[in-house]
Amino acid sequence: MSNQPTSKDDQEEQKSKKPADTAFKQQRLPAWQPIITADTALPVFLIIGLLFIPIGIVLVVTSERVLEYDLDYTEGNCMSTTVSNTTCAKVLQNGGSSCTCDIPINLDQPFTGKVYFYYGLVNYYQNHRRYVKSRDDNQLLGKTDAVSKDCQPFQ
Repeated sequence: MSNQPTSKDDQEEQKSKKPADTAFKQQRLPAWQPIITADTALPVFLIIGLLFIPIGIVLVVTSERVLEYDLDYTEGNCMSTTVSNTTCAKVLQNGGSSCTCDIPINLDQPFTGKVYFYYGLVNYYQNHRRYVKSRDDNQLLGKTDAVSKDCQPFQ
């Protein structure tokens, strides 16, 4: 007795890894393929454009309502309250340990609602290799007694 199939159909049935002969498995299903012409493309672009005009108007009106006030307090603009008639930059350059500045802010119009303050730095890149290497969360939290050894400019 042998373990081999006896008929030719049994042999094909065991060895065949073909998918079934159906329209789905043989990828013979009907498909819709649009034909893009000027007569179909122009109305579609027109409708999409008309839908986005109100969205653009809302965004422009909202951004126009934002109030912004810029104040540059570098160099001579920040006068020291601890040392009279001296800028904080000069106090710190001459060996001072700290400096407190009072800068009056006079707004042209009232700011209603929430007010946010932001600092802008020039020529500062937070993803720069030297910054990333010397970053110390303890220093940023104000814990100066536990500053890491990688933070050379601070030490």
